[in-house]
Amino acid sequence: MASGTAKVVNLTSNVAALFSYLTVQPENVVFALALPAALCGIAGNWLGAGMTIRRGAGFIRGVLLIVL
Repeated sequence: MASGTAKVVNLTSNVAALFSYLTVQPENVVFALALPAALCGIAGNWLGAGMTIRRGAGFIRGVLLIVL
């Protein structure tokens, strides 16, 4: 339950940050970079979650050891 609560709090803070940037300093948001970065982040999370479900924790542990 704590993990779910943390995700909701994180989403809320991200939406609040986006709202503040778009209302206070909209000229500082480079949408040509922000939108592809957001889409790549979503795709990476989706693929990573699917890979974790299919291959298990041992595979993810190995990937983390290689990446880090």
